[in-house]
Amino acid sequence: AEKAEADASGIIVRKGDPELVAAINQALADIKAVESRTLPLLDSVVAGTRDGVKQQGVMEVVNAARPEFSEWLRVINVFIDMQEETNKTMGAEARSVAATFNTWMIAFGVCAVVFGGCFAWFLVRSISNPIFELKQAFAKVAEGDLRTRSTLDRRDEFGQLAESFNVLMTRMHDAIRG
Repeated sequence: AEKAEADASGIIVRKGDPELVAAINQALADIKAVESRTLPLLDSVVAGTRDGVKQQGVMEVVNAARPEFSEWLRVINVFIDMQEETNKTMGAEARSVAATFNTWMIAFGVCAVVFGGCFAWFLVRSISNPIFELKQAFAKVAEGDLRTRSTLDRRDEFGQLAESFNVLMTRMHDAIRG
């Protein structure tokens, strides 16, 4: 994607678009040329009204300046049109980049939700499975089977609980036998 940069005049243009840069520079040169012709006429009008020059003389200067001001507005409008076109192009590019960014953020969000769901499922299963197994062992004991032992082999609190259950069952079995 092309990037934007400011040219020597400070105007933002698309990098890599030399025709546009040349057109903008030409428009700026045209503006300066018209200004160089118009500003002295404007100074004459201001000076004439300050000095009390006859109204007719001031009107002659104003009438001479009128076409120059029209030309000045025309070249400024050309420049504004070029900038507007550049802004449309750059705006479309910015919207495209933003849309791509949004798509990636949605994709990353979905991946994060799926990963989080999988992590939560494994975490819940790692807690519920040992509890379920110990519950089944206690249910067998409740039915009268004192030979029941837990086969849970873990190195955590559930493993310690299963080991304690097995010791309890062994001692109960030994106490009952004799």
